[in-house]
Amino acid sequence: MSTDHKKPSALERLQSKIATNGQTQLKAISEVKERNSLVSAVNEASLDIELITPNPFQPRKVFDHEKIIELAEAIKENGLIQPIAVRAADDGYQIIAGERRFRACKYLGHTRIQAVIFDADDEATAMMAISENIDREDLTDYEVGQAIQNIAHLFKKKTELSRYTGKTRSDIYRYLAFNDLPDWVKGRLNGNPSLINRNNAQLLVSFFKEADYVESQHKEHVLAAFNMVEESALTQTLLIPKIRRLIRDAENPRRQSDNVVSKKYALNGKNVGGFSFDDNKVIIKLNSALITDEVANSIYQMVADALAELDAGSDN
Repeated sequence: MSTDHKKPSALERLQSKIATNGQTQLKAISEVKERNSLVSAVNEASLDIELITPNPFQPRKVFDHEKIIELAEAIKENGLIQPIAVRAADDGYQIIAGERRFRACKYLGHTRIQAVIFDADDEATAMMAISENIDREDLTDYEVGQAIQNIAHLFKKKTELSRYTGKTRSDIYRYLAFNDLPDWVKGRLNGNPSLINRNNAQLLVSFFKEADYVESQHKEHVLAAFNMVEESALTQTLLIPKIRRLIRDAENPRRQSDNVVSKKYALNGKNVGGFSFDDNKVIIKLNSALITDEVANSIYQMVADALAELDAGSDN
């Protein structure tokens, strides 16, 4: 006899995630309490939502609006299962944990929100923020790095910080490298936290320290490489080599036609490749995942036919 197993709906999966997030919040608070005696719950209350401000130690730089709407729908259906955590601040309250729930309630037009009020200083607040968020899959390396930086001074050794965050010691150094980047790079990361990963953060710090790097001359090439990454024209693995290539080409320009052609191919508004030629060569680059055998053969035949026409013309 077989039994039917009904798959959970999207709403049911989201409800389960909300419950899990609530448990994560409680676990984070418990972990910080073990290290910091200044953390204690004062009371639970319904607060005016306009008196609440975000957590300055929140690692997340960008909140996915669609996910906030999904969360809002679940809260509308089931209510706020887990109160947010706050602490008293100037003329109001500051979020310790639960900013996405807070944003979802604001989206729904709620004027009040249930919250547990804690007595917590900046250090405890920063630690709770990282405890609740560090393992979320949608956090970028830059966001994790900023969160780790906020609490690094609380640990005497990197091994202790590694143990607390669950990150390897070598990864701790990579995450902390973000803080050593120039302000203009961090400004770019604040707008696009996924621009570079922790490995490239560490490589860039080393690159900027090289004796022959001159920011006034080479910054534009770093920014050009960043643009390529954002346009999906360059992978993270090739970022540093590309920057070096751009600098080398600028310092040793090769002879090129005054009419170099360079165009991009797009599909559904996304860049999928490019076409360029100069005096030396013609290059066609396309995302291989989008190319069928039939399309590849058509491109080959088109080039072969063009060459055949040139060959025929040379015989006349």
